[in-house]
This record gives sequence, structure tokens and C-alpha cells, in this order.
Amino acid sequence: MRFCEEEPFDLVIVDFVLAEMTGFEILEHLRQKNKKAHAIIITGFPELIRDESQRLQELDVDAVLEKPFSFEKVDELVEKYN
Repeated sequence: MRFCEEEPFDLVIVDFVLAEMTGFEILEHLRQKNKKAHAIIITGFPELIRDESQRLQELDVDAVLEKPFSFEKVDELVEKYN
């Protein structure tokens, strides 16, 4: 996260479940720095994230990528939002 605080960015790809904080918490922090950056959340728990549709909208998440996913899908989303 320190890197994003020091360097400009226009796309964030973050996992929903992380060891120390959630992807939502990271996006909240990064949104303070850049409200216009596109955001993609990766999840292995689609049932949990579906219940968070309000939160996804509040954080302006562009896409949710469910595991397992192909690298072609990642490329497609990066092309679309970058």
C-alpha cells in the first residue's frame, strides 16, 4: 500500500480476504488518495461478497473477479479499465 501512496495509479486489483485487512479496507484507504482509480476485487468467497453490493457501490468497484479465474480474464479486465 505504501507504493500506492507514493506513486500515481489508475487501477487497483486487490483480494477481498487478506491477512491483516480486507480488500474493502485497502480500497477505503486508497480512495482517499485517488477517487478516480478503477478497482477490481478478487474473491474466492463469492457468496460473501454478493451480500456486500452496497459496499461495492460505495467504493466504486468496477468488477469482481471470482477464483478460480483465467489470466485471459484478468487481461480483459485490465484492458477494459486501464
